[in-house]
Amino acid sequence: ERNDPDLAEKRVQNVRIARENNELAENSRHLGHLIAQEYISKPALIDSTKFDMRIYVMVKSLKPLKAVVMKEGLARFCTTPYQPPTSDNITNAYMHLTNYHLNVTNEHFQNPDSKDGKAVLDSGKSTASKRSLQMALSQLNVDRDRFW
Repeated sequence: ERNDPDLAEKRVQNVRIARENNELAENSRHLGHLIAQEYISKPALIDSTKFDMRIYVMVKSLKPLKAVVMKEGLARFCTTPYQPPTSDNITNAYMHLTNYHLNVTNEHFQNPDSKDGKAVLDSGKSTASKRSLQMALSQLNVDRDRFW
């Protein structure tokens, strides 16, 4: 499965970039269903790559609303250095999408170290394509106590 460009192509074949709201309806008719999110054109980067943070919340009650935010999560990284979208690179999903199932197929995907779950350099920075949220916050120089 890993490093299979055909599989990566299948996984992203229905990904569309809509520049205007009216394009969403057009894509929805074509695909049958739609998940939309705003594209961040100037994203925060770590080591020149885009990433997302997955933070887990357990909802204990709706009325009244009670929830527990887990203080650990994941950071998932693109596997190609970010460049602002152009007509030449917008289809490079490895550059613009942080989806794990997509990026695991890229030859540049880096597994965490099997010993401790992190690919950590001597400098203390991780290079793994999927990292702990705490490692990503550290690499962004974010005060973790203040973040939470």
